[in-house]
Amino acid sequence: EAQNAYENLKGKLLSYPILSHPVFEEKFQICTDASAYGVGAILKQIINEEEHIIDIREQQQKDEFAGKLLRFMENGEGEDRKMKQASRAFEVVNGILSRRRKTPNGFKRTL
Repeated sequence: EAQNAYENLKGKLLSYPILSHPVFEEKFQICTDASAYGVGAILKQIINEEEHIIDIREQQQKDEFAGKLLRFMENGEGEDRKMKQASRAFEVVNGILSRRRKTPNGFKRTL
């Protein structure tokens, strides 16, 4: 049993998530996380009880000012950090929903 659990965990850690195309008739879910080193968001959908990852975004803090600002927000009110996470998540969703595709008549929104 322990070996099976180990193999299952190893498989999950070594496999990359496969990105799916969005199904606009289904609801979207956003998972966010923030730390002193960066912020991240995952846009996903649950279709037929299976998780489909649409997009993964992360941003690491590369300059001193950005790192200090993020640490200040994390040490401040909890609502500030939640707002930053929500803001990043909406940026991810906006990026997905504003993608354009080529059609015979030119470009149009995927919505």
